[in-house]
Amino acid sequence: MSHLVRYSRYLSRFKTPHFPRSQHSTLPFSTTTEDYNRPSRPDPPPIRVALTESAGRGVFSTRKIGAGDLIHTAKPILAHPSLSTINTVCYFCLKKLTSTEFHGKGVAFCSQECKENAKVFYEVETKADWLAFDDYCRNKGLKYPLLVKRLACMVISGAASAESLDILQPSNLSHEMVLEMEEGYGLLKSGFAMANISDEQMAFLTKEWYNSVLARIRINAFRIELAVGSYEDLLSSAAACIEAEAAVGNAVYMLPSLYNHDCDPNAHIVWIDNADAQLKALCDVEEDEELRICYIDASMDHDARQSFLLQGFGFKCNCLRMMDPIVLCYGKGQLTGFLADQNGVLDVVPADMVVNATLAAIAWLGTEQKSDINVYQIASSLVNPLVFQDLATLLYEHYNSSPYMDSNGRPIHVPSMKLFSSMEDFSVHLWRDVIQQSRIAEMASSDRKLS
Repeated sequence: MSHLVRYSRYLSRFKTPHFPRSQHSTLPFSTTTEDYNRPSRPDPPPIRVALTESAGRGVFSTRKIGAGDLIHTAKPILAHPSLSTINTVCYFCLKKLTSTEFHGKGVAFCSQECKENAKVFYEVETKADWLAFDDYCRNKGLKYPLLVKRLACMVISGAASAESLDILQPSNLSHEMVLEMEEGYGLLKSGFAMANISDEQMAFLTKEWYNSVLARIRINAFRIELAVGSYEDLLSSAAACIEAEAAVGNAVYMLPSLYNHDCDPNAHIVWIDNADAQLKALCDVEEDEELRICYIDASMDHDARQSFLLQGFGFKCNCLRMMDPIVLCYGKGQLTGFLADQNGVLDVVPADMVVNATLAAIAWLGTEQKSDINVYQIASSLVNPLVFQDLATLLYEHYNSSPYMDSNGRPIHVPSMKLFSSMEDFSVHLWRDVIQQSRIAEMASSDRKLS
């Protein structure tokens, strides 16, 4: 297991935010599992931070990266356990506790090292009574104000700068959201004041600072879900999924926060036994290819993903994956045919059935207590199969009863979808469709000019 570094050791780099000035620059960061007995520094990771064409900053590969390869590691700038797990994980690194924990005041640490490292925030934090603040977060289901409190403690202790997160992109906060934050800000400031923290030490803690930090944490924090290691962990993870509390906490990182989103990512972030993150390649990545991770549950349908990303992260995703774009383009009148065997059977499995089967497999493995590798495959049954022609009919019936609306609020009427068994016939159809659409656009343009 990699050594944990003191927060004060790596936070000092971010007291003066730095951003690459050219597209071939990279941010300074700790990226690999370091052996502190070696005099030489580890090799730099195969990545660079540069500007993208449409999504601001992004992370790009500097060489080919193989599927499954470790791209780099990252330690959190901030990390805080969930209120529901605060007594079962380390208060510093979020590692699940064993019988060898080191106790603090009402919390525990996994090692003496973590207890020492936590002094950068813990000595300030324990001076105050946070019962009202924690109840506020618990009752409203809030987690990010806890990270703001931890950063404030670190700033007061001198371990971090008040501008530590300024380099990160903030979310757009509505007037209603800002008003909702006032209660949390008031409880945070009064907590420090009642602990006799001086006005000079709290000079940075303004309402504007609180809102700014919370806006950055809101779209840059990661839910920490530790990898399952034992049968007990497997069963507890299954129970946690049912109770919607699989995360042990939340954390903010510098470099991982610069990764852009894709519903079909080529990289992902994992946590093995604590909040130290590992970025790994999901597939082969070419040199100069942008590395992207998925911010959400990619198994959600298209509309749910779009809504979640827009409301949670403030952008509309344009990536295409699975059957979603085919169905949507047909409903919007943008696709009138498709290359498919009319009698071809579709392998369609509802997401809830996948989840149920997964939970059943976890329960079975936990009961058996076997260490063998078990592979479970979920697929459509031979009973009542869905073929492409039936899908085309169902889509036609659906969009005629519940049509999409165009930009003027008028219903979009779609024809029956044509299915083509040969690429030649499909290509001819596409050309005819493009020509027809072009003529319609020209006629509409001429009408506008005449009017």
